[in-house]
Amino acid sequence: MVYFFMPSLDITLRALCIFFIVLRNIYWLLSEFKANKEKPRRTSSTFIKQIQHLLVHFMWFLLVLQLAGLQLFAFSYNSFLQILGFMLFVIGIFISLLARHKLGTNWTHAGEYQIKVHHELITEGVYRYIRHPIYSGLLFSYVGGQLVTSSYLAPFFLIILFHLSYIQAKREEKLLLNHFGEKYVNYMKNSKMLIPHIV
Repeated sequence: MVYFFMPSLDITLRALCIFFIVLRNIYWLLSEFKANKEKPRRTSSTFIKQIQHLLVHFMWFLLVLQLAGLQLFAFSYNSFLQILGFMLFVIGIFISLLARHKLGTNWTHAGEYQIKVHHELITEGVYRYIRHPIYSGLLFSYVGGQLVTSSYLAPFFLIILFHLSYIQAKREEKLLLNHFGEKYVNYMKNSKMLIPHIV
């Protein structure tokens, strides 16, 4: 059900979230083109990888629909939770954009599990504290976005996305340990996987 009357704060925060999602996705596409041009992927996408990409795109599309007014498992409007959600959303978008920029041409889609040609280990900027900040950013921004929409889906996505991010990060780290060896072991000792000083 779509509702048409919303407080002005609600409308503003929802509109800002949609704006930031559009900007993020434009940057993602442009930087992907540059990354694949300067450092080609070693393998092309498989059917399973394409399904993973579609699921991520569907999640963002669903969130945009909710931000536009589609109510899914909605709770009563709470300005405190909505502002908290917006702050988490902005922090998440900011972290993921910083991480993507710092990663530069070393970036590949998460499901591709590959070391690119001339791949470098990035340990500066946000990577100094978190080894997988793009996943952290996704987690914060998506859960925050669900709070902005006043949806009970927020705790559901918190649990699911944290679990999936942890599994994905573990799989990637096996690949990175195999490629970078002791250098990556030392990096792991001085950083956390997803949340600084915690996990």
